[in-house]
Amino acid sequence: MGHGYSYPKYFISNYKDKNMDVVEIDGKITQIAKKYFYLDKLIKEYNLEENNRLNLITEDGRTYLNSNKKKYDAILNDAFSGTSPAKTLATKEAVEKIKDSLNEEGLYLTNVISSLTGENSKFLKAEINTLRQVFKNIYVVPCNTVTDIEGKQNIMVIATDSILNLGDNIHTYDIEIAEDEIVLTDDYCPVDSLIPQQ
Repeated sequence: MGHGYSYPKYFISNYKDKNMDVVEIDGKITQIAKKYFYLDKLIKEYNLEENNRLNLITEDGRTYLNSNKKKYDAILNDAFSGTSPAKTLATKEAVEKIKDSLNEEGLYLTNVISSLTGENSKFLKAEINTLRQVFKNIYVVPCNTVTDIEGKQNIMVIATDSILNLGDNIHTYDIEIAEDEIVLTDDYCPVDSLIPQQ
């Protein structure tokens, strides 16, 4: 998820002993980020072509996961087509590949645009239920508010086998999942009928 490379720029400049791989499906997006969003400046300033702290990969995220042999401390998924999440990264099979790519205490973080409850929370609930098939613990962190539960917002869903202490400043929200909630799979992933309507 390259886009404007906002988070990679923040991460590289603030955690100078860490490195990051960024998988972006469209190489033109990376070129635009270099030209207009100061990614080229970051690469030069931190000598990233020499020290390999930022590895830019032009590939589909699922394709990358299918062949990946590396282990990560964290994987962040912010892949969308418009406001629709990337179907190929939402399924149980994809989540299994993600878990295979994480260290034992690793975190998978996925951004979901949704409401916390109501008609516009269908995809969120299906994705949480899908993550539960693979990971022991799921944390739902609304990025705007926990009080407007029917309003659409960015929601960070964190999946891990670890028990996290997120601190007093990060508010989680408990989502009730029905026993018959669907599990998204490569064979059945009706994202278009689950995402929040405009």
